Amino acid sequence: MDDSSTVNVTLSNGIDAAPAAVSRCFATTIREALNNTIRHSMARNVDITLRDFPALWQLRIQDDGALWNDGSQGNINGMMGESSARFRQFHDAARTATMRDASGIGLADIEERARALGGTAVCGPYHEGWRVFVSIPKTDDDAAASATTKENV
Repeated sequence: MDDSSTVNVTLSNGIDAAPAAVSRCFATTIREALNNTIRHSMARNVDITLRDFPALWQLRIQDDGALWNDGSQGNINGMMGESSARFRQFHDAARTATMRDASGIGLADIEERARALGGTAVCGPYHEGWRVFVSIPKTDDDAAASATTKENV
């Protein structure tokens, strides 16, 4: 594999324990986000952060790559004489359309999985790349179990 096809993935896991449904939701979301990064962007780095807060679990996946429909790198300063702002609008719309590819679970399924657990998912352009952000609220039982686990550590 040459350096041009390498994607560096960094995982920061701050979750000691979570219910199986939350773990499955996050694992599936991570798999889809990494697949989308490899298939649809020029990202070189992906940061994955899992957090355990008192009231919720949180997953953040951030890549640093811009989308190019033909897989090539383009000139971010303009496209066919278009302004940088106009180019970014095109870029964002193209990436959103491409991410709806039927061969993966897709962004809609990521959002549906989060909603099924009472949570939310936001997927979209962020800075120079793409971000997937999922929050799943804890039930009273989950919060108590999480506190017990942290006390025993």
